[in-house]
Amino acid sequence: MTVLGVGVGIGIFVSLISITESFQEQVRDLMKGYDFDITIHERGISQPVYSKIYDHQVQKLLGINGISGISSIVVGDKRTKWNPFAIIIGVSPEDRFFSQISLVEGRPFTPGKKEAIIGVLLAKKLGLTRNDMLRISKEEYYKITGISRLGSRLLDNAIILSQKKAQEVLRRKHQTNILIAYADEQEKIDQLVATINHNFPKLIAQKGIDFFSRMSALVAFNAFLTAVSFISISSCCFIIINTLLMAIAERTKEIGILMAIGWSRTMIVTTIAFESLLICLLGYLAGGMLGTFFLWILNHRNLVALGSIPVYPVMDIMLSALYISILLGILSAVYPGIVATKMLPAKALMHE
Repeated sequence: MTVLGVGVGIGIFVSLISITESFQEQVRDLMKGYDFDITIHERGISQPVYSKIYDHQVQKLLGINGISGISSIVVGDKRTKWNPFAIIIGVSPEDRFFSQISLVEGRPFTPGKKEAIIGVLLAKKLGLTRNDMLRISKEEYYKITGISRLGSRLLDNAIILSQKKAQEVLRRKHQTNILIAYADEQEKIDQLVATINHNFPKLIAQKGIDFFSRMSALVAFNAFLTAVSFISISSCCFIIINTLLMAIAERTKEIGILMAIGWSRTMIVTTIAFESLLICLLGYLAGGMLGTFFLWILNHRNLVALGSIPVYPVMDIMLSALYISILLGILSAVYPGIVATKMLPAKALMHE
């Protein structure tokens, strides 16, 4: 039971930290693969889906000297029959961002028509291909004109519509969530960010690479998962200590016999530490399997939005979990070892 308890704790650590690391890695890959010079969204929001940017603000931004162009992106999630958090992305075919969308099959959608491009992972999950019909809402069906591969599980599970159609589906008429501004010269990016933040108090501009890392919701999400993981590991430590103390209480007479025949206190502590390490290593193996099973459930039941859950634990996290298991075994043996070494052989032998 102790091994199972440690396994649950390690499994929680492995799965939650794998989710955090995987999501951050996807964001970094996304930023490297696309020209996100400057990102702009509404000030004070925790997630881009809550941001509201209006057309007149976009026109004013285009008038800033040094900005060569702006891509308007509508982002939101839609409850569907096949996913309660289906991600919708709305872009204009004339935007620079749209030209960076790589199609592995089919053609771009026609603006104004009920046509869509879906990510390759979503197409595989739903068994859809070009010219099939995709049901987005109860009464709305969109014809799939293309399958995209954007290199990120975050976007390869998404539905891409024209900007106006996405605004209709998400009920955000004349509203945009995110703007991507392109600078004439890379050296001017910092200056443009400062200019936008000064001239537009209701908006906030950031360098593209800093967009996701500075979002308060993601920072809080990562902090929450880290805290839960720390609590689970700490709980494992108390479980092991309690088990070892019970074992020492049950073997008090045997420990007295070992001391009487010449065992040193160091040998007693080493035995307890070895038992603690063995429990933790077995718990690590059980935790790795539980963590993998937990991630598998999330992937196959669509319990988390954006499709950003790794299928398997990140190997660096598994290695870190091994180190933590070893450290956990050593620390958990300290107090029980002290209790055992304070026994007097004569009293231990008389223990019943």
